[in-house]
Amino acid sequence: MGTTRRRRKSRNPNQAFDVAGIVLLFMGPVLFVCLTVSHGSGAVGAPVREALLSAFGDGAFVFPILCIVVGGFFILGPITVWSRNAGIGALLIFISVIAWKGITGVKTGTAVETNGGIIGAFIAQGLLSTAGEIIGKILLALIFVLGSYIAVDLPVVRVLGLIRDACAASAEAARGRISAASNGRNGRDKNGVKAKVLDRESETQDKPKRKLLPIFVRKDKREERETSEPEERKIPVTTGHTIKVQSAGTDESLESPGVPEGEYRLPPLSLLNESQPPPLRAEDELKESVQILERTLEEFGMDGDVVEIAHGPTVTRYEIRLAPGIKVSKIVSLADNLAMSLEAISAVRVEAPIPGKSAIGVEVPNKNRALVGLREVLDTDEFRSQDSKLLFALGKDVSGEPKYADLTKMPHLLIGGTTNSGKSVCLASLIMSLLYRATPEELKMVLIDPKRVELSLFDGIPHLACPVVRDAKQAAGILRAVAREMDNRYELLFRAGSRNIQEYNKNLPDGEKLPYLVIICDELAELMMKTAAEVEESISRLAQLARAVGIHLVLATQRPSVNVVTGLIKANISSRIAFAVSAQVDSRTILDLNGAEKLIGQGDMLFLPMDRQKPIRVQGCYVSEKEVHNVVEFLKSQRKPMYTIDAYDIATAAGEDDGGCQDELYEQAVRMVVANGSASTSMIQRKFRIGYTRAARLVDAMEAQGIVGPLDGAKPREVLISRSDLDRLFGGRSGMKYEDEEEEYPDGGNEEE
Repeated sequence: MGTTRRRRKSRNPNQAFDVAGIVLLFMGPVLFVCLTVSHGSGAVGAPVREALLSAFGDGAFVFPILCIVVGGFFILGPITVWSRNAGIGALLIFISVIAWKGITGVKTGTAVETNGGIIGAFIAQGLLSTAGEIIGKILLALIFVLGSYIAVDLPVVRVLGLIRDACAASAEAARGRISAASNGRNGRDKNGVKAKVLDRESETQDKPKRKLLPIFVRKDKREERETSEPEERKIPVTTGHTIKVQSAGTDESLESPGVPEGEYRLPPLSLLNESQPPPLRAEDELKESVQILERTLEEFGMDGDVVEIAHGPTVTRYEIRLAPGIKVSKIVSLADNLAMSLEAISAVRVEAPIPGKSAIGVEVPNKNRALVGLREVLDTDEFRSQDSKLLFALGKDVSGEPKYADLTKMPHLLIGGTTNSGKSVCLASLIMSLLYRATPEELKMVLIDPKRVELSLFDGIPHLACPVVRDAKQAAGILRAVAREMDNRYELLFRAGSRNIQEYNKNLPDGEKLPYLVIICDELAELMMKTAAEVEESISRLAQLARAVGIHLVLATQRPSVNVVTGLIKANISSRIAFAVSAQVDSRTILDLNGAEKLIGQGDMLFLPMDRQKPIRVQGCYVSEKEVHNVVEFLKSQRKPMYTIDAYDIATAAGEDDGGCQDELYEQAVRMVVANGSASTSMIQRKFRIGYTRAARLVDAMEAQGIVGPLDGAKPREVLISRSDLDRLFGGRSGMKYEDEEEEYPDGGNEEE
């Protein structure tokens, strides 16, 4: 029963305000009758009249007006900040007035009923006894000014400006009257009386209206703006660059011209679909939105003008310049009110202020969204002119400008968002962008796909360092193998005297250059559920150290909670992308900021690079499954993948290594280097088609047994034994010879990956 009663009581929370408002509206006229009619108010009216006049004096006549105003507030809606401030200000004004009249009554000795009443006399007596008449009146004047300031809720600068405008208008009207009077005296005719009447009428019409309350000022200003602005104001509208897209019949790729026949060719742009031109909003619709925005701000006591409009594929941003003295935080709190006024289809996001501008951005979702294709973002001079092999396309910002990001500068990336927010499409466009810029010799990728249906589309491309990983436990071994690869690369850089992979590759123009290695994981939460300790340790090591050796991480998850994106992982990955999330806590987990909860999904993202304090809103590129299939088939037709991380590397990285001497390829590798007369990791890697880690372990085992000498810079290792020592070394198994041991290796290979 108690639960039912509580539910019935809370069914209509505004009912109490409505009832109180109706009672107060009727109490106003009743009190007015009691105060003005002495003999017609009955037995109840007389005591009420005497009590009010005795307590407040002439100030008692304020109570009927106060009841009507407060009752109107209760009926129209709940009490707002402005109405509370107006009530406090009005109370201070009322106290200062009755106290002032009380001082006058005490000094003249008149009755309290005709002055400030008992309360006014009490306050007056206190002021006179402590501060005197002059100081007391000064304090009351100060209270009156403060009450007016709180009630009006306008900055002092704007109040002074209004007073200045009123004085200027009065002076102008006075000059007009003087001029009219002088003209009337000079040309006075027989009908002098009629001329005076006309002068009074013109004087009455020219006299400016008194601006008592700010709402009157805002109303006059709104009417003036609505009548004058459509003809005078020109607001620039930005829609982004006009992207020139090649026709489907061309076969233009992003590689440099003059590629020799038979060499690896980057995929042509004709494999991607052309984008449709985005729908443009009508000029009348934009003007109407501008008027609604400015009118809504005026209704809340804020003066601002829309100075520029940026029309993007997903949202339209209105740049508003506020008047001096208005706090930025006020307009941020009006996001929901602006969304209701504009009838927005989703939440309105306020960016305050816009970086690099003295304006506030109000981002309103478009009713008709435009699709941003990958081809139109790749087919730009900006994308072609960049030298980085790890530059990838993000999409278009709110101004319609293409946006790109560089993994070498990030150097790692964390992506989070709910299901169907655009994470997998973002990863696909990232991979496609890299495939359009780098050859298999320049880039290797490790794709981890616990879902088994997203990144598996790229299985078999020549850029893969290993087959697409679909098992979470196997992924932990892969990450350990990559961490060991990082250690080996640092050893190479140390011996070559280089600080990073760019300097190392530049100093070895004739040798095999180290490729970039990008690890992309589509669902981090699955890995953290099954092998949290191993995955977190490997990711943390790679995020801390792998940048200099050209290894980069891209991690995505649809569950951005603190037990998935741990503090240790997040501290080392400073570049982040947040898609639509369900709560502010998820947005703060990814970005350390609010805002992602107001995104509208389907590729709408907030991109926060490590060199910016505020995120950039971007509509991500869309790439279809057919486009991915076209590019993958084009790459697979040219070359088969040469895996550098195989099952043996994964097993040994997981702790199952028994040493290089136990490797089944060890004897064949020894016979090959003895026949060749020199040894190098790259030579063994190419001949046996194995990964770098396994080949390096074989060479280390040969060095430990005294078969080859130590490393001498970038030169091949020297072989210390002859063919006659092979029988002794392998127990007389001279029949096991490498079938191509007579094959020569003129360059001898280099001691590098």
